[in-house]
Amino acid sequence: MKSVDEVVAALAECSRHADILRHARSGLGNTRFTAESAGDLSAETIQLLDQCAYRFGKLQDTLGMRVFPGILDLTEEPFPESTPFAQKLQRLERLNVIPSVSQWRTLRELRNQIAHEYLDAPALKAAALNRFLDGIDDLLEVWKQVSGYAKEQGCHTRSTGPTMRLTDQQIDSIRHIVREAAGPAARTRVFGSRLRDDVSGGDLDLLVELPDPVAAPAELAARLSARLSRSLHGRSVNVLLLAPNLRRLPIHDIALRDGQIL
Repeated sequence: MKSVDEVVAALAECSRHADILRHARSGLGNTRFTAESAGDLSAETIQLLDQCAYRFGKLQDTLGMRVFPGILDLTEEPFPESTPFAQKLQRLERLNVIPSVSQWRTLRELRNQIAHEYLDAPALKAAALNRFLDGIDDLLEVWKQVSGYAKEQGCHTRSTGPTMRLTDQQIDSIRHIVREAAGPAARTRVFGSRLRDDVSGGDLDLLVELPDPVAAPAELAARLSARLSRSLHGRSVNVLLLAPNLRRLPIHDIALRDGQIL
């Protein structure tokens, strides 16, 4: 039988996967693929899709292998280890932990479909990609329902790190500005004093990770800093860039180690 701590730890892991999956999905915007566009994907789109596929699988596996059994244990509805997973899903549906067994199975099938290359069938590839995008939204809704049920049972997800002292509106604004200036594949981390709950105010230190070389890093960093500062009503914003053609310094390692992804 799983303990409450084990379930809470699994929920926290799911929360991390869901946050990154949601961020990668937002980078794709309202994209709908056609046979033509699916046959000529940009490097940025491929990277975002790869990240979505990886986190989709991690979130679903952690739910299925750790969270679901733990919830059944804690609600005093445990099954023997040998019980078929389908039977456990049916119980979870009756408990209203998941929306439906059929939806969960459909989401599992999507992973197999997205892994197929469809080299000679761009129309099939486009259809599979569009189903996958819809499936991401569905899986995030499943996670929301599971998380809500777990909370009702007293299993609150632990904070995965210190707070950033940023509002949801500020976080959305930062993401939008960075993606607009640096591309949809750019990833942003907050590091430095903003992660300390024992201080107030302070500059906002951001690490912007870029998958491709950047031609004018100083100009990009300055432009981002100015735009972000204006959006935060004059708050000082320090932007550090990390790209394949830029020298990696100790400060980059600190930001990667301690920073929190927006």
